[in-house]
Amino acid sequence: MAVSQCKHMTASLFGGFYSRRTNVGRVCITIVFLLAYHLLTLFCRMPTTTPPLPVLDPHFHIWDNKTHPNSNLGELTLKELPVYSFRNYEEDCGVGVSGSVHVEAIVGQAEGAVDGLDPVAETRFVLEQLGAEGVRNVNLVVFVKLSDMPRAEAVIEAHRHVAGTRLVGVRMILNHSAEDPSLTWPQVERGDYLTGGSPSFNEGFALLGPRKLSFDLQVNWFQLQDAATFLQAFPDTVVILDHMGCLKLGAGEEEDARRITVWQRGMQALAALPNVFVKLSMLEYIRSGWQSDDTGKGEGDSKSDDTQGDAAGAACTNAHAVVKARVRDTIKWFGPSRCMFASNFPVDKCLLGRDCRPTSLENLVLAQHALVADLPEEEQRQLFIETARKVYKLK
Repeated sequence: MAVSQCKHMTASLFGGFYSRRTNVGRVCITIVFLLAYHLLTLFCRMPTTTPPLPVLDPHFHIWDNKTHPNSNLGELTLKELPVYSFRNYEEDCGVGVSGSVHVEAIVGQAEGAVDGLDPVAETRFVLEQLGAEGVRNVNLVVFVKLSDMPRAEAVIEAHRHVAGTRLVGVRMILNHSAEDPSLTWPQVERGDYLTGGSPSFNEGFALLGPRKLSFDLQVNWFQLQDAATFLQAFPDTVVILDHMGCLKLGAGEEEDARRITVWQRGMQALAALPNVFVKLSMLEYIRSGWQSDDTGKGEGDSKSDDTQGDAAGAACTNAHAVVKARVRDTIKWFGPSRCMFASNFPVDKCLLGRDCRPTSLENLVLAQHALVADLPEEEQRQLFIETARKVYKLK
């Protein structure tokens, strides 16, 4: 129940009675009224056991690798889920999602891009999937290679010509590692965009603010502090950090501790910038098995005689605790009004199922909600609805 509803209920209950009492009686009634008001307010601020439905989903993808080949999607996806249409997404959503943001699906940025991918063609494809203009509450974050100046400006305008008011932002993935190739995402050919190595990238980034376009920032955890330094020059551009900074754990206790420390410093640096928001998404990437604790079992609950099974259960419980701690730290640093849960479907559909078995978005939302179920209702609404609505201009 919303706090405003509680206020109205209390006022209605005592208002008429109050007007017919003597002065002494009114004093007593005032005391009772204040006690009741505070009790009802506390009741309304109690956490809810279910997420505030329907939610808004600020991060999903669609593709058709048969008609629009894209090898950047990865071997598992191409084998198990070569086609994921908007209808498939709607089926996964059920009635639990009232608005969404389609984010570009790694459609290329390097010179001589794989498969000759055309980012504006992806925008056309998405709009064809959506059908009639204005029917669905879906906006778009598109790909533009911002370092490709002056062409980047023309590409932005081409996207706008096709998408109209649905165009709300740009993403150019920047995950790069000189030491570990597995942490360099497809077609990210250099790692110095955020450290001054590409003046043309700065020039392209400066196009976004005046056009009221946000930037989806996707980097590795060790790139977060460089991103914070870079973004200080663009206080008027709304920036959304994708996937909580792509922290990746499971590399051993000592290495995980080091990574978390680096991640914490970077996240706190970004949190100091009021124009930066965060998507609480792709949690399976952080630590595999984080949802396995949603059965109600806690540490020490397993009764299995299978030692190997017990070890696996303990690992999953630990994964849940580790991921929950990172989510709650992020909410603490940024505040719920700058955080938003997102599905990252169908990528997380594949990550969670491992072989792209059916994994419903409803189950994902319930698992996400379990991480914040003790927070006040209004904060939960910000995490699942209001932040996404505000940042991505959804209805």
